[in-house]
Amino acid sequence: MIHCKCNFYSDSLKYHTDINVLLPKPAGGNEKFPVLFLLHGGSDDCNSWMRQTAAERYAREHGVALVMPSGHNSFYCDAVYGEAFFTYITEELVPLVRRLFPVSDKREETFFAGSSMGGYGSTLIAMKRPDLLSAFGVFSGAIDPYRIETRLREIGINDVRFDLIFGGSETIEGGPYDLFKQVRDFPDHEDKAFSVIYCGEEDIINYDMSVELYEALLEKGFDSRFVARGGGHDFLFWDSCLEDFFGQLKKEGLV
Repeated sequence: MIHCKCNFYSDSLKYHTDINVLLPKPAGGNEKFPVLFLLHGGSDDCNSWMRQTAAERYAREHGVALVMPSGHNSFYCDAVYGEAFFTYITEELVPLVRRLFPVSDKREETFFAGSSMGGYGSTLIAMKRPDLLSAFGVFSGAIDPYRIETRLREIGINDVRFDLIFGGSETIEGGPYDLFKQVRDFPDHEDKAFSVIYCGEEDIINYDMSVELYEALLEKGFDSRFVARGGGHDFLFWDSCLEDFFGQLKKEGLV
């Protein structure tokens, strides 16, 4: 595959940022590849999927381009006090990638997926910008930041500034970053993306909210799958999720 590492100034973020792009092969003529925007979890960056998984092999086998941005610890939101990552991804990065690389600009051939915080981001984008994508994958999704913050504090992890992102995680319920509300309020006239929700059976922090997201999607009429198997909250499990997600896209005739 062709690997392009790009550094550019983002008008949304107000600083230079990096993305990794993998293309299955040199494009011929007007060829456009289906594209998966693959979002990392907290404390990772645009290199994590390439360093920790076989993402390149899976993408090559299915003829799909991969785009891997850096999202810091942002939950891919427009922060109350901080960067506008949701705007960056949806209004700047997607159009930029479509202009610079031979990837499809069709909703039907554009997908999002991510681990943990990246699963939250993928779901948020699917709910708020259904025009951009036809499928999304959630790998051990950090679906409810309020529960996530509480549970992380209980085990001594205080790395994510929920106060800066959301103005405090306790403010999320019922607001624009409440994913369950976003699912309930999803407009009936919009196209609903296909989704696969994954969680490891040993992932005690994220399992219940993953099930709840899946059930909420089904209740709203989304075509969704839930996959639970042995595993924890780590790249060993997420590698298997990514491989399976590509298989699910193939079964659905999307790649």
